[in-house]
Amino acid sequence: MVDSLVYSLLRALVDLLVTGRADQAKLQAEVLVLRRQVQVLERQIKRVQWKPTDRMLLAALRERIPRSG
Repeated sequence: MVDSLVYSLLRALVDLLVTGRADQAKLQAEVLVLRRQVQVLERQIKRVQWKPTDRMLLAALRERIPRSG
């Protein structure tokens, strides 16, 4: 029950952030930098250990990002 409420609130927050007015070029550059940082960090560890809160955040954001491939 609490997880469901937290997830709903997280989705609402993401919706607010996505609809906010931001400079798209700046956001895209930031995304590229963050993706590169993730790639570098993943090379330094053997296996990523996701926590339930990590999974919840990624699930909430999943529908907001374009699919690769």
